[in-house]
Amino acid sequence: MKVCGEQRPEFFDFAARVLEVELRHDAGARVIANLDGDRIAAVTAFTRFDARNAEMSIASDGSKKWMTRAFLYESFAYPFITLNLERVTGVVDSRNRAALTLDLKLGFVPEGVLRRWFGEADGILLGMLRSECRWLQIKDVPKG
Repeated sequence: MKVCGEQRPEFFDFAARVLEVELRHDAGARVIANLDGDRIAAVTAFTRFDARNAEMSIASDGSKKWMTRAFLYESFAYPFITLNLERVTGVVDSRNRAALTLDLKLGFVPEGVLRRWFGEADGILLGMLRSECRWLQIKDVPKG
């Protein structure tokens, strides 16, 4: 696996397709990809930036191979170290138990319910403060 911070159109297309959202670099979104050879395994997308926060979403190929220490480090280093943000925010479809379980394991904290955010389904509002992010503490993050 190799982490790539280039802003390639195919990374935006992958994340948009998996997350079922519109996602464009020219609209201010930024991405970090995890590549398995030439294949995209996962993309972390960042949108809705302000002085303290960015919305963060992870789109994966559905395998478990994408979740490497290097990818998680880079995904959290971008908002917390590079941009010096205080927090990241995510919204998960309440029907997507796998995504919610993963986000909680990553260290996100439930902050509320956004009623009917996904049409008939609620959105679970999650947040993580820089001080809560254990992924920035990883020692000896493997290169590439």
